[in-house]
Amino acid sequence: MPGYDTKEYVEKVREIAKPYGIEVEVFDEIVPDFSSVTSDLFQILANVSKSKISGSVAAPFMSAGKTDNARFRRIGIQCYGLNPAVLTATDTETLHGKDENISIENLKLGSVILFETLIQYATP
Repeated sequence: MPGYDTKEYVEKVREIAKPYGIEVEVFDEIVPDFSSVTSDLFQILANVSKSKISGSVAAPFMSAGKTDNARFRRIGIQCYGLNPAVLTATDTETLHGKDENISIENLKLGSVILFETLIQYATP
């Protein structure tokens, strides 16, 4: 997690797991990071998203999974996860499961938001 020392965090988890006879091994360590919410790209993405989804708020989201974003950030590329879909609680329960899906309307919405964001970002 951004702002936390990875080694200290892993040691804390090991301490918690030890009484239960569980060994904790790190297979792939990625230093926690984030992209600025004040960058031009984020502001454009936020504005386009808010213009397409009435009453929405653009906010950072911390995923329990991992993406390639950290690797891109290491070489100076700003990255943002994009979930421009109006999801119900039921929709979120299927994320990364065997029944993962989104509606055609949400696929269209996400495509429009991504397209308009790229056009605005590329146009000085």
